[in-house]
Amino acid sequence: MTRRTPAGPISTPIDKVRLAIADSDAARAFLDVSDRLDALGRIHGQILPVKLNRDGEITRAALDELRPFIQVETPDGGVTLLRNSSSQTGQGFNLSVVVHATFEQATPAGFEGDNEGGDIDFANAVGQTMQQVFAMSGVYPYADINAAELSTAPFRGNAKRNPTLGDCFAAIVEFRIGQGSEGG
Repeated sequence: MTRRTPAGPISTPIDKVRLAIADSDAARAFLDVSDRLDALGRIHGQILPVKLNRDGEITRAALDELRPFIQVETPDGGVTLLRNSSSQTGQGFNLSVVVHATFEQATPAGFEGDNEGGDIDFANAVGQTMQQVFAMSGVYPYADINAAELSTAPFRGNAKRNPTLGDCFAAIVEFRIGQGSEGG
């Protein structure tokens, strides 16, 4: 199936952040890939490419096959259009977009029984990717990011407490794009 061209205030910023992540050396190392195309294959949108169980849920086995991955999406309330009263035509608006990048990685071999180990490499990968994507901000073809924030600090999922999640590391980085004037 041919990938459709992103258009508009939701899909375009997501695509630009996704491209910047794919071009980040830290993200490629995290995803264990060597080039942009392979990285793009491991950076997913809102709907993860996994088979659902009979109840329509993602299973732990499906997530384990997919990991490591980065999921890029806009959260609820993540797109804001505000009328720009200072626009020359009176028809301009300010656009503000939030894009979340969720990093997930299976707990590395050797750290399964360790409650505090194995997280430093994961935290380094998330932080370095965050810095590199922010450094690319405003350079074509990437998004013009005006803030990057760790909205969910790296944590370890626990298979006993949450069997669906499995034993993994996860974190969410929030990229804020905008307040640029559009349409006026």
